Amino acid sequence: MKRAISGLLATFLLSSLNAVDLNIDELRAECLGSNPVSCNELGLLYAEGRGMEQNYTKAFELFEIACKGKCAMGCGNLGILYLNAWGVEQDDKKASEYLLKACNGGDVVGCYHLGFLYKEGAGVEKDLNKSKKYFQKACNEGMNEACKQIGIERGCCGGM
Repeated sequence: MKRAISGLLATFLLSSLNAVDLNIDELRAECLGSNPVSCNELGLLYAEGRGMEQNYTKAFELFEIACKGKCAMGCGNLGILYLNAWGVEQDDKKASEYLLKACNGGDVVGCYHLGFLYKEGAGVEKDLNKSKKYFQKACNEGMNEACKQIGIERGCCGGM
């Protein structure tokens, strides 16, 4: 199950790169100018190695700046790095903490991944009610994958 989640995480982590303007120098300047969203976007480029050599350590540093600057997506991306051991030691507990911060900050992707952690009891105590709550929160914001998880939980759509 963890490998399947990792694949989904990678997809969601990097999916927002399509919207990122690849002007790397401009992103760096904005990040240095205390723009946490730019730090997150630059971190995504480092995570994928787009326009530069892939560097999860640098991505981590940038996501950390973004998260501290109250960019919820930066917090979510830190959680994903910890969950997948990309540039950091694998740590489900730290992943859950960052994903919760992301979800509470309005990042529905963070809510979605948090739903999986509660479903599996990874880094948190297994709690299907909390799992459903986080999937529902992401579903309510239009994330179809989260809606599918709720359907699977209910036993439809080829689920349990």
